[in-house]
Amino acid sequence: MPPGDGHQHLDWFGVDSAALQVVATYNLIYNATFLVERGIGYALCLEGLVNTQGRDLAFRPIESELSVGLYIATKKYQTFSPAVKAFLEQIREGAR
Repeated sequence: MPPGDGHQHLDWFGVDSAALQVVATYNLIYNATFLVERGIGYALCLEGLVNTQGRDLAFRPIESELSVGLYIATKKYQTFSPAVKAFLEQIREGAR
């Protein structure tokens, strides 16, 4: 895939990216799970984003581990609810 197309570098797969058959992309993993359950393909996602209990889904870690940086952006001087404050604190503690 050409640079700037919005996809992560696919060198990690160890094959020419032209050999990969990307049949769909998604913004919400929940929606992608329906394609996976119907056998259309696989979805790459972070572990724990989908509840697999009682569904015909399973999370399989990929080898060797692939990691991505995640960012959370907020408005400057934003007033947060107590729930959001607690969420952001949890993220800050996990980043340490």
